[in-house]
Amino acid sequence: MKVVQNPELTLHELEGECVLHSPEHKKVHVLNHSARFIWNQCTAPVTPDEIARRLQEQYGIDAETARTDTLKTVDILLDRSILTRVEE
Repeated sequence: MKVVQNPELTLHELEGECVLHSPEHKKVHVLNHSARFIWNQCTAPVTPDEIARRLQEQYGIDAETARTDTLKTVDILLDRSILTRVEE
């Protein structure tokens, strides 16, 4: 499975916070630092394993922690329609 940013969302910076706005659903989502890193990796279709590898390299964390945290965050972002699935 690959994921990609939901193109219907717009990104705003407000007082150092990353805010995504969904005009269609009239919702606002605030991303923490790690969720924003994951969001930024998804400009083109990418697998969660590739995101985890990049997270590990960026922050120097162990592979298992990177993979677990990435999968958890990707699931949340998919559930909230912040990311969308791309069939391979």
